[in-house]
Order: sequence, then C-alpha cells, then structure tokens
Amino acid sequence: MRVPRIFTTQPLQINSEVELEAGPSAHVAKALRMRIGDTITLFNGLGGEFSAQIFSIDKKAVKLNVLDHNTQALESPLQLELGIAISRGDRMDWVIQKATELGATSISPLTTLRTEVKLKGDRAEKKQRHWQQVIISACEQCGRNQLPQLQALTSLES
Repeated sequence: MRVPRIFTTQPLQINSEVELEAGPSAHVAKALRMRIGDTITLFNGLGGEFSAQIFSIDKKAVKLNVLDHNTQALESPLQLELGIAISRGDRMDWVIQKATELGATSISPLTTLRTEVKLKGDRAEKKQRHWQQVIISACEQCGRNQLPQLQALTSLES
C-alpha cells in the first residue's frame, strides 16, 4: 500500500508530536480511513520529508509521532518560472497542477488585455487561496517536498 503524503504548515522535527490541521485530519480519518499505528509522510515545504505514525485519531484531530527525517533532495536544480494568463473554469487549476508536478519554482498568474476572468478584492484573494491548495495537493501527489511560490495576481504590463 502506498504511504500517503500530507502537507502541514507546522515545524517538524524528529521525536516530536504533531496534531494535523482540520482539513488534513479529516482527509486522513474519513477519506483514507487510516487507523492508529498507520504511518504517513509529512512535509512542510522547507525541504525533506518526515515519516510519522498515528497515535490518536478522531473525527476532528489526528495526532502523530514524528519518527525520522529524509533529507533527499527531490527538486530540480533548474529555476523554472511560469507566467500564465488567467483562464476560465478548471483550466487554470490544471495548468497550476501540471506546472507544480513538472517542477516549476514560481507561478505568476497574469491578467492580460484579453483575459475574460476579472478578479478583484475578496474574489482575487479567494482564488489565490484556492490555487495555493491546488499547489499543495499537486506536491502531495507527485512527491515534491518544496512548494512553488505563487506570486500575487499582476497585469502583464507590470
């Protein structure tokens, strides 16, 4: 069975206890149906990954013992930056996902003269948070340990 990879914003160190955030806890407990004693891989985007074992699980919280650290560098030595005009529907999510899987280090969403999607204020912030979650999910799936930087929405002219 494949060991699930979970992103956390918490600092990680060997022989420490970690309580996952609400979203990842629900995913581990409900979607993956993991049990006490199961192991998962944790990463926080700062490089490397940590093996952890579940010691407590309920509907809202999963607690883990961090066992060891793997410092293997999985990132490409190339610095790939992608500037992409915002597109409608799921296409932008797909581009961000694939760019992350291919090793992009920075993704810049752009507005152009012909961009049909208009994002301002709260709507732009909500989209940024959504795209950041797409990046996290892609890193969990493809095995990357560092998240690409998601730049703020800017115009092509700037």
